[in-house]
Amino acid sequence: MRFLANYWWLLILPFAIFVWIRSVRATSGSQWVWILRLAGLLLLVVPGVWLVTGDVENRYVSIHMGPSWTTAIAPMLFGVFAFLLAHRLATKRPPA
Repeated sequence: MRFLANYWWLLILPFAIFVWIRSVRATSGSQWVWILRLAGLLLLVVPGVWLVTGDVENRYVSIHMGPSWTTAIAPMLFGVFAFLLAHRLATKRPPA
């Protein structure tokens, strides 16, 4: 019983993966373009705002850097990649 209490999510995981795959396949190309554009915008804006106003306890604007460059640069690169992928999907011709 302790195993079930600790690892109940293992019973639900296959069904969740199945439902997730079905929902991804049911999403149309135009919906993916909007999803990727929104994700790209958020991935660019949020780390940028965090870099400038990272210290919320200080009332002055301060440049905030994390322990490594990946805390801000990696999400921004993913945002650019999402924009590029959305552009590619938007310009792709539908099959004849």
